[in-house]
Amino acid sequence: MQSMSELMKELGFNKEASFEAKKAFLKYLFKQADIKQKERSLSLDKKPQEPVQLSLFDQECA
Repeated sequence: MQSMSELMKELGFNKEASFEAKKAFLKYLFKQADIKQKERSLSLDKKPQEPVQLSLFDQECA
C-alpha cells in the first residue's frame, strides 16, 4: 500500500501548493473513492434475473 505522499506524487500534485489546495485535493479523492465504493456495492447487491422462456404460441393474434 502506498503512502498518501507517494500517491500525490504519482498523481502529479505540486508539493508547493497551499494547504487549502492540498486539503481540497484530498477531499475530492476521498469523495470519488466513496462514490466508487457505493457503485461497487450496489452492483454486487443486484441479483441476476432468471431468464424467462418466451413462446411464440402464448401470444394471441389480433
